[in-house]
Amino acid sequence: GGWLDTPPITLDTAAGVLNAAVMIDGERPLACSVSIFSGNREPEPAFGNPEPGFSIGLEDGSSMVLRAAEVWQRHDKPAMQGALVCACLVACGLVLREQSDSSATVSYRTLLPPVTCLAIRLESRLAHGSGLGSSSILAAACILALWEIIGEERDNERLIHIVLYVEQLLTTGGGWQDQVGAVFPGLKLARFCPDRQTVIVRPITVSEGLERSINERLVIVYTGQPRLAKNLLQEVVRSWLTREGDKCAALREMSAEVERAEQWIDGDSLPLSHIAQYYSIKKRLATGCEPEGVTRIIEALSTVSSVCWLVGAGGGGYLCAALREGYGSAEAQSAIDRAGLTDLRVQRVTLCHDTVAVERGFD
Repeated sequence: GGWLDTPPITLDTAAGVLNAAVMIDGERPLACSVSIFSGNREPEPAFGNPEPGFSIGLEDGSSMVLRAAEVWQRHDKPAMQGALVCACLVACGLVLREQSDSSATVSYRTLLPPVTCLAIRLESRLAHGSGLGSSSILAAACILALWEIIGEERDNERLIHIVLYVEQLLTTGGGWQDQVGAVFPGLKLARFCPDRQTVIVRPITVSEGLERSINERLVIVYTGQPRLAKNLLQEVVRSWLTREGDKCAALREMSAEVERAEQWIDGDSLPLSHIAQYYSIKKRLATGCEPEGVTRIIEALSTVSSVCWLVGAGGGGYLCAALREGYGSAEAQSAIDRAGLTDLRVQRVTLCHDTVAVERGFD
């Protein structure tokens, strides 16, 4: 379904997306941890010695402490460190901007008690610009953890909308399918319902044989090129808004492929031909969707794969491959190595039947 979840396209089409929650090499590669410190309580070693405010973990293992005004300053600037966490704090209403009716004075405040520090750390074992929806899934994990801390009841429908709001705050655009893919387990068909202004998710039952085939034959390879989703998104959305005939026709064709792929899965078969057609449509929609370096990887895998495609918007990130029957990740890695691409690593993909897990610890 690709671009069909992206506003405003999702508002004007029979927007259906077929996707799956997966584990990489048997593990969940994304997580968020949130700890709350009050008064003189001793902090956990992982977070150092946080001061009152928001302690946000950084990639190098250090952390920075931000006050409410600093959180607001960063929440719509995706290039700044901690921007995703800041956007989640604003979206959840934990950081507020207020302006007096009688003056132009602007103030910022948080719902946390004055001597409290909220320490937040995002964890990812995926490469930057993966195309696997990692930023949306991390946002969902962060929001769920924040809800747990402040006593908000979990609501998956509301969660999907808040993550979409986070992406709009960050000005990165994007749609709703990434968080749907992670929040709802297994394989599913998701559609936007204009009447209810929400996403309707229908689980798809997969036979044991088909699931075994998916788990044995599906692999991913990081191409070494971070994708430039925002640029590709702007091109596709601009084409839709200006009603470019060939691009609009391609999006309608993409919508039809969702239905056909679902029928193949119901018939207990991998929809390989429809995946190939989907990727062909995606390349027609966005210039530069498949860089030359990615084409070389696809050619290297051609001896062991039935179809390869870039996940997400394309342009880089992870390449997904459905291997031919009888081939596994070891054979795919050998094909990559023979092509001289020895710095690339093949990883296994398996269906995940559990939703985003929230664990709470007390000490």
